[in-house]
Amino acid sequence: MLISVLDYMDQAADKYPDKTAFVEDGDNKKITFAEFRQRVLVRAWGILRLMQNKCLQHRPIVLMQEKGIDELINFMAVAWTGNIYVPFDTEAPDERLNKMLDLLEPILIVADEKNYKRMREVRNGIEVTLSEQLDCEEIVDFCLLEKIRYKIIDTDPLYIICTSGSTGIPKGVVVSHRAVIDFTEECSGKMQITSDEKFVSQVPFYFDVSVLDIYCTLRNAAQLHIIPKQYYTFPTKVMKYIQQNQINALIWVPSALVIIANSKLLNKIDVKCLRKIMFCGEVMPNKQLNMWRKAVPDACYVNYYGPAEATCASTYYIVDREFEDDESLPIGKPAYNTGVLIFNE
Repeated sequence: MLISVLDYMDQAADKYPDKTAFVEDGDNKKITFAEFRQRVLVRAWGILRLMQNKCLQHRPIVLMQEKGIDELINFMAVAWTGNIYVPFDTEAPDERLNKMLDLLEPILIVADEKNYKRMREVRNGIEVTLSEQLDCEEIVDFCLLEKIRYKIIDTDPLYIICTSGSTGIPKGVVVSHRAVIDFTEECSGKMQITSDEKFVSQVPFYFDVSVLDIYCTLRNAAQLHIIPKQYYTFPTKVMKYIQQNQINALIWVPSALVIIANSKLLNKIDVKCLRKIMFCGEVMPNKQLNMWRKAVPDACYVNYYGPAEATCASTYYIVDREFEDDESLPIGKPAYNTGVLIFNE
């Protein structure tokens, strides 16, 4: 039985140690599953060393850094220490950051070089460290790391996503290892995701849709491409990247798919390499979905629906028929281990 998402990482590293797991195109970085796990262990030890080996667990650790491989390493390193990772939006105003820090009361803030100085200024007495400083040169105590890791149970919190909240005051949505495992198993099974999948990440890692990108990659020893957010300002770059790298799976918000469809690029750049196109987080209009289905007819299209509180989505609908442009797309059936209550017509 899977206990934590760290089991996904271990299984991928054991079975496919030399396979490239993550690609960060903007900086031409790549990392294999074995290298990724090793970096996670070193980083986890760095976190424990910073906390003077006090086995503090179930406490928030804020990550204030640009989207990339290093942030993913920190996600898993925080999880390994039994704590909760909280990715922040680096473009959020200081006032919002302070509200979130007041809400979370984290034991540590980990920042990249670009955001380190800023977080020290808004830290409210919280310790701030550079991410790279967690890569200590001293010998890692793997025995202690294993002891801490195996104290984790599946209902322990894994991450917190900070949403705006209906009042405008940030609120923290806490999601457990079990919730992520259930959702990842559901998606991997229904979509028949394998180690041949190559995803390209579109949403920020502080947005819940990224959960599928990250954990479907680890669970299935697939591959995740992280391209600069500036690419999405120029849809041609994104489409050419998909074509040139033979990306075959997308988990995007509908607005990104709509921009591509409206730009008429589907008629100019062949992306029939795509086999799975999943979307979540917004309503997908059938007009633009029909453009995608016409351009990439052999792909499987899936509409995921649900809030961050339900680990990104509660229901799914595999598009199985034609829709008129003005029709509504169904939200489908409940996902695994999920119930849906209908209160009225």
